[in-house]
Amino acid sequence: MIGKAAAAVKEEFIMRGLLLSGLVMALGGRRTLAVLLSALAFGCIHLSNPGATALSVFRDSSMPAVLPAGDAAAPAPASSPAP
Repeated sequence: MIGKAAAAVKEEFIMRGLLLSGLVMALGGRRTLAVLLSALAFGCIHLSNPGATALSVFRDSSMPAVLPAGDAAAPAPASSPAP
């Protein structure tokens, strides 16, 4: 159990930390393109998983769109109720 958790943390650090940060810098701050490219890479590395399907790869690749990285992942502040 701990081994799987450590592997997941390492994978997230490499893909969402190092790769995404490097792509943002290499692409001149174009975060959207960097997120899309790192998501594609993230999905592709899962093609070798036992039982991987096109749907599971798409799901793994599209997660950054659902759970953005960095400060964009912070919840929006609560708005005041309309009068």
